[in-house]
Amino acid sequence: FKAMCEEMGANVTILIFHTEVRWLSHGKVRVTKIREEIALFLERGCTEKENQHHEKMQDELFVMKVAYLADFFAEMNSLNLLLQGNLSMLHMAHDKVTVFGRKIHLYQRRAQDGDKTIFPEITTLLDATPDAECHFHEEISTHLLAISEAIERYLPGLDDCSRDEWIIWPFSVEAILV
Repeated sequence: FKAMCEEMGANVTILIFHTEVRWLSHGKVRVTKIREEIALFLERGCTEKENQHHEKMQDELFVMKVAYLADFFAEMNSLNLLLQGNLSMLHMAHDKVTVFGRKIHLYQRRAQDGDKTIFPEITTLLDATPDAECHFHEEISTHLLAISEAIERYLPGLDDCSRDEWIIWPFSVEAILV
């Protein structure tokens, strides 16, 4: 793969294979940027599995779905990083998860309306290919709605921040309420 990429003059010459799903959320791997190189590499393959993967990389719908997943996992990775750290407090984490839930809800409504500008990887693919269209906005909307409902199910009352008000603004709450 490295020799082929150097031969093509590609910026990326190393393809790292990760066997664990957790690596997908790191947000560093952008398959959509090197998809031609990967497709060419898989085309030269001799196994049936490599041929199947090559066919998938040629399918525009599949690549668009991979781009959506890259955007989605980038958002999840961003939230994950915000929740980590020694100085992370419970009320701050609550606020960050609340904002994330609202953002997912907003993305869901915009995806339902057919707006893809909120997804940078999909936008990059659509801009690179003039005839390309994203035909699965309903699937994106359904997925984001399911995520939003799961957040509400696992964290009910997330928007109710009145119980933590005494932590955030200690002098604005009456002493009797605490």
